[in-house]
Amino acid sequence: LSTGFITYSFNYIILRNIGAYGIAAFSVIMYINNLVISTMIAVNQAMQPLVSYYNGKKNLKKTQSLLIFSLTTAVIWGLIFFVSSQLFTDQLVSLFILPSNTEAYQIAVSGLRIFSFSFLLIGVNVILSGYFTALRFTRKATIVSMSRGYIFIALSLIILPTYFGDIGIWGSAIISEILTLGIALSLYLSYAKAKVK
Repeated sequence: LSTGFITYSFNYIILRNIGAYGIAAFSVIMYINNLVISTMIAVNQAMQPLVSYYNGKKNLKKTQSLLIFSLTTAVIWGLIFFVSSQLFTDQLVSLFILPSNTEAYQIAVSGLRIFSFSFLLIGVNVILSGYFTALRFTRKATIVSMSRGYIFIALSLIILPTYFGDIGIWGSAIISEILTLGIALSLYLSYAKAKVK
């Protein structure tokens, strides 16, 4: 549901601020973003049953090591996607838009370079949400998911373009992920402190 909401929100703001070429550019960015999201979800879904199993056995050390391994994997993939988007921006965009379509192409190139900063944090937020789900802390998991999928992305898209224009539109993704990470980490730390006690 959040993917549809995010896509609709971006399309509405982009159409209002940039126009049809911006929509074409955003479609390219979303193709790449969906690949990133799918990768992080795959890591998350591979982790969850193992965390649930070892949590049931009261093996806190194993659940923690699984979390660390999953976060490390997500961060590595995030770096790969980010670096690829920065170094091979033109090649990635040209897979979907011909350079001869100058305006849409240039918007997609500049947009992807900014939007791809969010690739660094997507995995961490997805993994932490999945970790809470595996531990049956559904309220914490829902808070993280709602934060990145609805609340912060909507607020970012409403506020940032007003002050930063087109840069604010593409930068709203990383701002949303940063704010979500703050929430996710605070929830995790409160859980960790409770476990220590």
